[in-house]
Amino acid sequence: MNGVVQEGSEPDHTSHAEIIPGWLGCLRRADRLETNDGADEALQLAVAFLAASQRDDEPPLAVDTERVRENNGLLIVPYNSVQYLASRDVREQLLDCWPILVDLERGDVRFGTLEERHLWRNPSI
Repeated sequence: MNGVVQEGSEPDHTSHAEIIPGWLGCLRRADRLETNDGADEALQLAVAFLAASQRDDEPPLAVDTERVRENNGLLIVPYNSVQYLASRDVREQLLDCWPILVDLERGDVRFGTLEERHLWRNPSI
């Protein structure tokens, strides 16, 4: 289960079930899933933001759906290379991928900053 969502990609039913669009309203908190209607739209905004931000000299990037979290009214959306997300091989991991932050109330989307690191290092449960 690799947890990869790529804009415009078709679900690969042999891999992670979470890439099927119906999962988007769920956030993992501890051992349970909670429905959050705003998370669906917020995640779609993050995926579009990542696609628009991708440079030609970067490897293909995708959202890491297994690690999407909510904290302080923000949807925290990690991403990395498609190759790393498929394998979880740390040798393939890109190290400078600051999570995408989506304000769940306003819909503002941006990359996280060093000063906000505590939001994804110590997520609320």
